[in-house]
Amino acid sequence: MWAAYKNGSFPFPQDLTQEQFLGAMAEKFGGFDLLWVVEDDSKSFKSGRGLIAISGIKTDGWCFEPTAYFFKWATPKNVLRALVGFFQMMRYQKDVGVCKVTVNKKDARMLYRLKNYGVLFPRGRVPMGNPSGDEFIFSIQGDRK
Repeated sequence: MWAAYKNGSFPFPQDLTQEQFLGAMAEKFGGFDLLWVVEDDSKSFKSGRGLIAISGIKTDGWCFEPTAYFFKWATPKNVLRALVGFFQMMRYQKDVGVCKVTVNKKDARMLYRLKNYGVLFPRGRVPMGNPSGDEFIFSIQGDRK
């Protein structure tokens, strides 16, 4: 995580000490119910595999709402593979009723591609749904009955 921070992957000031960074991480990710680190195969890593993202999930027990922060070194292929794998997993989880994602216009483009893989579907657009503009809603039903 420290290497990702030093590389500019987190929206924190760049002059934090490691202790300050830990505090900033706790503040940023402490409100999530679940926290996952995501890794994928890549020639960029000596071992051939490494961390590419961190994901926080808020849930009320039925609806799961993930937020992912991909590290700067994650390639478009890493991002696509991670998203397809994550939503495929959510689709078959017995404790997930629905997985819902809301994003801005810039991030919606990638999520529209996931419809082709059958793992996430567009559900609507909320004009001026957040301060940066329109908000786009996507979801996939889990396996919870």
